Amino acid sequence: MRLGFWLVLVTLCSNVLAGSQVAKGHEAAADANTQAPGKTSGVVPPTHVIIDQPYPTISTKPESPKEQDSPQEKPLPRFVQYTKPEWVIVYVTAVYAFIAWRTLRAIDRQATSLRQQVDDARAANAQDTLLASETLKAIQAQAAIMERQIGVAEQSSQAAKESAEAAKRSIDALVSGERAWVLVTPDQESRLVPVTSGTPVPYNLFRFTIENKGKTVARMVRIQSSGFLAQRGQTLDETPTYGPHESANFSPGDTVEIINAGVFAPGVPNPMSVTINLLLSADDIFRMSPGGDLVFYMFGRIEYFDFAETERVIQFCYRYTGDYKDLTTGEVVRGVLDGPPAYNTHS
Repeated sequence: MRLGFWLVLVTLCSNVLAGSQVAKGHEAAADANTQAPGKTSGVVPPTHVIIDQPYPTISTKPESPKEQDSPQEKPLPRFVQYTKPEWVIVYVTAVYAFIAWRTLRAIDRQATSLRQQVDDARAANAQDTLLASETLKAIQAQAAIMERQIGVAEQSSQAAKESAEAAKRSIDALVSGERAWVLVTPDQESRLVPVTSGTPVPYNLFRFTIENKGKTVARMVRIQSSGFLAQRGQTLDETPTYGPHESANFSPGDTVEIINAGVFAPGVPNPMSVTINLLLSADDIFRMSPGGDLVFYMFGRIEYFDFAETERVIQFCYRYTGDYKDLTTGEVVRGVLDGPPAYNTHS
């Protein structure tokens, strides 16, 4: 840019400071007229000039004496020379050169600014890349630490879970070993008495015993029991209902319900009974034998709490068998466990 400026400036100065601009012939004539008499011009080295022969021309008009005697043209003043058309071209060129120089300077400044911006952007990108790389490494390290912590936490959680389960098993084992266990056994001496003419109506009972077989006391909440006479082959409901039951042939037995029956100490039997409010003939009782067509069920439910304040429930169901003799023990059995699974449970 600076070189172009100086070239334009040198060109303008050389044109302004130059001498008279006249034709070659006029300049020679002026020099010849101004040369002092008796002085010779400087030595001019010989010059070999080869001039092509012009084509011969035929002049049809002889030169007039006036043209031959006309004086030679004088050189123009310096300020007038600079107003000639060729100088206008020079001025316009100089102006364009100046404008081009200013434009190039502006472009150069823009290019310099763009280069600086590019360099700054590269430096910023390099810093951002380095920062992002360091951040990524830190995140990866943090993730690895978190994974190890999660692994340790999972192991600790698993260990705590196993410890809790082991503790629960120990507590359950302790409770099971020390808890109250309430069981029900039928009184095999109970037998049904038929109705006979001329005698009072017998008071038939189905007796059973409730005993706490555990090591700690049982706090009774509710005792329910009921009886039901049905035809053999007639099944009980899937879920026991402790209340009156209708029979096609006979009236049901009484329903017993005792609330807050007290505390049963371990190893102390507590006899209970259910009234069988049925008028049974000797034939009816015979038909309740194992080969007969009638079946009498006595079933019940007992709710109680053990020493750990855990609610326990026992359900039982017995079938009357009459004077049935057990062939194994030789004892007379008048009640055996029977009924659907939901009638015989213990928690």
